[in-house]
Amino acid sequence: MSERSMRCSMANDLNNSWKGSDGRRWRQFAALVAATLWLAGCGSTDEELGTVGYVKGFLGGVAADEPHAAQTGRDVLAAGGSAADAVVAMYFASAVTLPSAASLGGGGVCVGFDSASGEVQALEFFARRPMRIDGKADRPAAVPGNIRGFFAFHARYGRLPWPQLISPGETLARFGFRVSRALARDINQVGRALAAEPETRRTFSAPDGDALVAEGDLLRQVELAAVLARVRAEGAGAFYAGPFARQFVEAAQAAGGGITSSDLRDYTPTWRETIAVPMGNETAHFAPPPAVGGAV
Repeated sequence: MSERSMRCSMANDLNNSWKGSDGRRWRQFAALVAATLWLAGCGSTDEELGTVGYVKGFLGGVAADEPHAAQTGRDVLAAGGSAADAVVAMYFASAVTLPSAASLGGGGVCVGFDSASGEVQALEFFARRPMRIDGKADRPAAVPGNIRGFFAFHARYGRLPWPQLISPGETLARFGFRVSRALARDINQVGRALAAEPETRRTFSAPDGDALVAEGDLLRQVELAAVLARVRAEGAGAFYAGPFARQFVEAAQAAGGGITSSDLRDYTPTWRETIAVPMGNETAHFAPPPAVGGAV
């Protein structure tokens, strides 16, 4: 990653119904945001910061595995958000529109650059094993790191308000979106496993209820929208402590996982130094090992 860009990659431990025959299925979601937000000659507009169209004379771009997420990132940049803002918004949109690669239950690593100080740091928030795994846990689950990780990343590098970055994903979940080719492909690959689990079958059923959603079908996820609404209004802590955290732990344990309330409450991301590689007049920064996306 050059000094004028930002990369964030996430590797997510998916729901058990999405896992392969060996009991674990990891996917990598990578989002690259290259943005020069304040170029000489960028003119001001009549729009307010946070409104799409605020930035004029802008050079930047986003890339994502799913089109709704890419559009979300583009709008954030056009509204005057930083590259970190775009990454956060794209993640929460992807958690709705491509959960096979960016679910709320996973974790990852981000590399951020502060143009004012020149500081570059990596933030690790991988999904971690519980402190103790009960002998009765036949399907151990990892402690999710994504929400608290992106909250910390936004706190250091963000420019737009946190709620504004969660709202696009929440809206997609609440009112529905047309299933992309990327999500349809992933669902098709594990369709039998999804259909075997009552909850996932209900979540990903087509409107007629006879099959799982396919490309172009409308998919609504009201329960997920409720979770995102709480995270939007109360911050990351709402996911890791309080009523929702208790419900999460109870559901995980009922499904055979070994997560406890203290596992969620005590989870913290870790800031680390990057691997800096000089490349002519530029310096490339990579997340330190064992980051999944470091070499990418």
